[in-house]
Amino acid sequence: MSDDERKKMQAAMHGEDFDSCDRKIFNLNAEQWTTLQAALDAPPRILPRMKKLLTEPGYFDSGPEDTTARN
Repeated sequence: MSDDERKKMQAAMHGEDFDSCDRKIFNLNAEQWTTLQAALDAPPRILPRMKKLLTEPGYFDSGPEDTTARN
């Protein structure tokens, strides 16, 4: 059994659609298309926790001399 066949088998056993990540064409009806366009055209949502995560210094951003302060 090839690796690709094994992945498809595992995806089928877990109820996943293995091929959806490789699809380039998705058929949408008019209502679905309108909903998709509205979502894409909407202004980005502000996610405060994500903003904090991306702007505060990370664990590895400080030098080795600061490691004692973390304990």
